[in-house]
Amino acid sequence: MRHYGYQGAFAAGTVAVGATLGVVIPPSVVLIVISLQTGLSVSRLFLASVVPGILLLAFFVACAQAAALLRPGLVQRRPKAPLAERLKALPGLVEVLALWGGVLGGMGFGIVTPTEAGGLGSLIALLLGACSRQLTLRGLLDALKDTLCLTCMILLLVAGAMIYGKFLTATRLPFALADLVAALQMGPGGVLFCILVIYFFGGMVMDALALLLVTMPVFFPLTAGLGFDPYWFALVITIITTVGAVTPPVGVCSYVVSSTCRDIPLPDIFRGVFCYLPAYFAAIALLAALPGMATWLPAALGAP
Repeated sequence: MRHYGYQGAFAAGTVAVGATLGVVIPPSVVLIVISLQTGLSVSRLFLASVVPGILLLAFFVACAQAAALLRPGLVQRRPKAPLAERLKALPGLVEVLALWGGVLGGMGFGIVTPTEAGGLGSLIALLLGACSRQLTLRGLLDALKDTLCLTCMILLLVAGAMIYGKFLTATRLPFALADLVAALQMGPGGVLFCILVIYFFGGMVMDALALLLVTMPVFFPLTAGLGFDPYWFALVITIITTVGAVTPPVGVCSYVVSSTCRDIPLPDIFRGVFCYLPAYFAAIALLAALPGMATWLPAALGAP
């Protein structure tokens, strides 16, 4: 992006914000952990996240366009790439779509279970690598190592979350919190607003996955009792929590970008991120106004 004339902070903020889409769209590790913790169907969660993910992406694009129009110095206009050059770049996109569509489509149409979909995705990736002749023995071993480390991390997090959930049940904290909210005589909308505020500020000081693991046993039963769709609620809090992954003081994605772009000060990266914050809030507001956007695709495909 800097090679093509993008201002450094804006480019860094764009990359940091774009990384948070991986938390929302499948195959999101966060959604898998939420599924394990709440008992929700991971295939339905994945399908339900497609429309909100596309919606969030569209709002990101709109924010980028608005920033470029309001501050012309952020980007430099360049001639469009020739059609031949665009067509040459398509094969890489086709591979991504084949992998993503095979996994998500297999689960959505009930051809494979979520566990089998993981194996199917690995098989498709191996076939694509073999066909493109880019898969090496070293690359395969590195992929296996990374998968093993990630799986062990998730299993330890889930084990800790289950212990924590048992502890909360024994202390009856979720029931006490539910009684406290009921005593405040707030409607469902007021309760949801308070929960979103907690997740917004909590995501700024805690890792998103850790925050969800700690709070889901408390807030998930509470919102379910208020009549909110569990899949819709899972996606809304996933989006609001990802804001903390790019905002100070614990904006993990911003710190990662800063470590690779050492000539761009971290405060400047955060300023580049702030251009995209309206996208998160617009996506949540639209989902709150039209909750069916997060549930119609699983229902239409009859996902288990």
